[in-house]
Amino acid sequence: MKKVDFESIEQLFVENSNPLKIDQMEAYMKHRFKYLGITSPERKSLLKSIFKNMKWTREMVLDFVNYCWESKYRELHYAGLDILMKQISHLKLEDLPFLEKLVLKNSWWDTVDGLAVNCIGKILIKDEKTKNQMVHNWADSENIWLRRTAILHQLKYKKLVDVKLMELTLSKAKGTKEFFLNKAIGWMLREYAKSEPEYVRNYCNTHDISNLSRREALKHLL
Repeated sequence: MKKVDFESIEQLFVENSNPLKIDQMEAYMKHRFKYLGITSPERKSLLKSIFKNMKWTREMVLDFVNYCWESKYRELHYAGLDILMKQISHLKLEDLPFLEKLVLKNSWWDTVDGLAVNCIGKILIKDEKTKNQMVHNWADSENIWLRRTAILHQLKYKKLVDVKLMELTLSKAKGTKEFFLNKAIGWMLREYAKSEPEYVRNYCNTHDISNLSRREALKHLL
């Protein structure tokens, strides 16, 4: 995809903006991003009309997502994530550094979680060596979004969760006062409790985790 093609797509989004919704959407995200006031169903409808019958290639996906992340509008970031998740089968292990850059740019929970759970997690499960190397690096990072990615990438693995690796990511983050990390710890444990409830109960009883993490982890076990 050429830059000029993306610019026409971005312009279509601008033409479909709703000024009445902008203030509310920007306030919800603490005014970190510029919005057009386009809701999720409206965004997906636009994408469907734009890319009807599109035959995607890996290069097209990477180009489009990269252009989306460079946009000043949050809805275009979401659009990039929409396409990335839908076309994730095109991506390879070698694209993980690209996904890591997306985590680090325009970072907030709404895009980071989608990248971690629905993109990075699906690729990492294919190669244990790469998974261990990258997740260890992220868990040791000073960047909270990479650390959150390390915790959450296994969220949908169910019984395939690498418990040793999960415990490493949780131990690296516990004791923090960072809300987004404590929330991630609880979320990961809560999801794993659907497969291994006794493990999660025991983990919460034997590990010093924040009240927020504990409350989230045991939410459906009490």
